[in-house]
Amino acid sequence: MGDCAWGGSEELWSAAALEAAANRHDVVACIGRWPDPRPEVSRIRAGGVRVVELQPGGPRRRRWKQRLVIRHPRQARRWGRWLSCFRGALEPRPDVACFSLGDTHAMVRCYEYQFLAEMLDEWEIPYFVICHLNPPGAVSDRWRSTTRDLFRRADRVGFVSIRQMQEVAAELETELPNALVLRNPVNMTAGDPVPWPETDRIRMASVARLDVAHKGQDRLLRALADMDQDGPAWQLELYGTGPDEAAIRRQIRDQQMEQRVLLRGHVRDIRAVWAHNQMLVMPSLMEGTPLSMVEAMLCGRPCLVTDVGGVTEWIRDGKDGFVAPSPDPQHLEATLRRAWSRFSDWNRMGEAACERALALADPDPGRTLVQMLTQSAERHPNVD
Repeated sequence: MGDCAWGGSEELWSAAALEAAANRHDVVACIGRWPDPRPEVSRIRAGGVRVVELQPGGPRRRRWKQRLVIRHPRQARRWGRWLSCFRGALEPRPDVACFSLGDTHAMVRCYEYQFLAEMLDEWEIPYFVICHLNPPGAVSDRWRSTTRDLFRRADRVGFVSIRQMQEVAAELETELPNALVLRNPVNMTAGDPVPWPETDRIRMASVARLDVAHKGQDRLLRALADMDQDGPAWQLELYGTGPDEAAIRRQIRDQQMEQRVLLRGHVRDIRAVWAHNQMLVMPSLMEGTPLSMVEAMLCGRPCLVTDVGGVTEWIRDGKDGFVAPSPDPQHLEATLRRAWSRFSDWNRMGEAACERALALADPDPGRTLVQMLTQSAERHPNVD
């Protein structure tokens, strides 16, 4: 990921790396360098994975190497160091490589990745691509063409939902016969439901990075502020940290909701969240398949979600939770009112959500990915 040090999209590749290392494969993880220490990286290193930290690349206009060297020699030297670091990390040559992308077009925006893909092609090394999010919006013809080419050259392309896979194929205007759906790991060691909390008010939780352009907490707060004050007593807890925390605090204060909306920060023990909360509220503008939704379901909680990404492959409206047609505050308000009118059904709906999640979740996604990578390497044996 380029916008934060660690996120949900890191869970799958890191689980696979630890699984592969435990089975005595040689594993190198090339990740972005961040100034603050990350416990997840320490855990990967302790598991036997060699970690190479690289200066993150960003969106740049592509140039031919000759033009780059002539016009931007300093940038060319940085790219050279970046790729030289890869060359040193990937000797002896690997049997298979895996790109874990925060979103569909990350390989197009960061041209270092394109150079790396070309190097893998030159070495005849198969590579996997895993896409965790397909942001909405138009894509330029150049991006479409380049992404389509990279995906076609990949041995397999993984998506975290069927809808995401279909949307990307339509956006790229091509079939993806090498595409498949992969599930992400969840931050839980036990799948048994958390006992239902009996409280004196409706208690809802939002578990997400505080990033309103992605997770939509500002829209949820506007919807709640517009609702009648003579409705049922309720409380909302926001779990997570992120770039919009200060703005969210101001919005809570300006709307005089300090007694009803509480910011709880980051919590590692997800079961502790659901020990005293009764429903997940996720007003997202975009998603792949959010881990916090799956974790809430496994804990036996219904979810109020927006119809984005793969969420409706998990949440059936009126059975496992409630689906708002969009993150528009009016749609969120109407869906909240509908959910509150069925508060007496939430416990039963949470039980159905748990059964649904157990049926859909992969119990060991890291092992699944390692098996796929191993099969890919066997189909394309390294001749060196």
